[in-house]
Amino acid sequence: MAGRAAPVLAVAAVVALLVGAFGGLAVAQEEPFVRGEPELDVYVPDSTVTPGTATEVTLQIANDGEVEAWYDARRATVTTARAVVVDVRSDDSPVVVETGGFAVGSIAEGAVREVPISVRVPADAAPGRYSLDVRLEYSYTSLSAPRSGVVQDRTRTRTKSVSVTVDDAPRFAIRT
Repeated sequence: MAGRAAPVLAVAAVVALLVGAFGGLAVAQEEPFVRGEPELDVYVPDSTVTPGTATEVTLQIANDGEVEAWYDARRATVTTARAVVVDVRSDDSPVVVETGGFAVGSIAEGAVREVPISVRVPADAAPGRYSLDVRLEYSYTSLSAPRSGVVQDRTRTRTKSVSVTVDDAPRFAIRT
């Protein structure tokens, strides 16, 4: 009888090891982790400016977050851009940006934040399309796995270009 017990115990030990190994794997796969990043883009819905004026141009910053692996309840953790700072430059353009860099707060996935910027267009500005560089600086969490205590925060700076059009409207000057 002792000879029969050894193989039965060996099989039971192997089964116990396999159940333990696959059980641990299942727990690891069920850990609520998420990995991804915000994806910010900039639009200008009304991009026409008139020479000889100072006006506001509204930028729209949209976040279409990207998720590589996820646990749905934590998706917003990695797709929200936090502490977003916007800085607009007009290096090779006659359009003068008068607004300095400013903070706009957090932008969640699927959200659009409108940002007004003050611009001045000299009276002698040539008509045409000109590019403005929009620098976006923000922080975000790229990986969050609460059970294991792993959190990876990152800071990113992206520069996007938007076009503004200097109107080719008639120009008049009143002189006395």
